Amino acid sequence: MATINKFILVTLICNLLIIVGIGHGAAPLVLVEPKFLTETLSGETSFSLFGGYSTRLPACALISLVGQSIMLIALFISRPLKFYLTWLGLSFLYFALLVLTFGFVPGEADILSLLFASPFLYASVRLIVFLIRNRTMLKKETTAANTRF
Repeated sequence: MATINKFILVTLICNLLIIVGIGHGAAPLVLVEPKFLTETLSGETSFSLFGGYSTRLPACALISLVGQSIMLIALFISRPLKFYLTWLGLSFLYFALLVLTFGFVPGEADILSLLFASPFLYASVRLIVFLIRNRTMLKKETTAANTRF
């Protein structure tokens, strides 16, 4: 497995394991996403980026699901498209985290989610550093290949 695939996989796993407050308990994001996907498709749940924590949670779960799907596709695609898909997937995951933790209302689970998102933040920063370092190497390889012809 290539090094970039390891970074992408660790970032995906850390994102899936973000603990979110739901009802009177807590659950990892991986268990909440299918629930809100089916509820949103059937029209039972509204999709809102603003409001209380429980109002933003379905939007966060669906945006995160899109980002995770893009990152999963990036695992199986070769360079240079892998880099662009990884950046796109990371931007969706960061936006979902922003939607989830936006506000910090006392008594809500915003702080809990941000606390449990710290492994994801660490893994994604490591992935970003790896992407930046290897993107310059990819440009050098592309330039060297074009000068040969």
